Amino acid sequence: MSLTLQESRQIYEAATSPSNTLTNEQIGKEYGVTESTVRHHIKKWKTTVASSYKYNEHIQEALASHIINVNQEASDILDHIKVSIKLAKDKGTPPEKLGSLYNNWIRSLELVSELSGDLDRSNNINIDTSNQFTTFMQIILEECDDPTRTRIISRLNKTTIPALNPESTLFS
Repeated sequence: MSLTLQESRQIYEAATSPSNTLTNEQIGKEYGVTESTVRHHIKKWKTTVASSYKYNEHIQEALASHIINVNQEASDILDHIKVSIKLAKDKGTPPEKLGSLYNNWIRSLELVSELSGDLDRSNNINIDTSNQFTTFMQIILEECDDPTRTRIISRLNKTTIPALNPESTLFS
């Protein structure tokens, strides 16, 4: 009897599971194969799993190495810019001529912060809950029928907008 890849994997998982109480012979009977066939599939999957683990470990090391290299390179660039600024100041360069060096330094700091996750440039939307917004919402709600008004108020109260939270009596 030929086993599918899925059945082969199931045999391996059943045999190597920490909660397994069956012998290889009992597992073989469940799948209609011999005990030696069960051992063969266990060995096959152990090799595959070990190979995958080593491959994943290698990739993780390469990624970590790359991240370290990028961070080191960014740090080196920052150091170089700082040295350039200091040399320019020591030579008596007027401050207005140092603008591009300072801009490069600031941009490099921003990039390093982004790489390290300290700076998040994702879009944030700020809603100004001013009097105009409140007036606008009240006019809209006054024009709605009761079920629609109730549904809108309920949805607004579920938002994270502080002025519209359930504790607010703004639209009650």
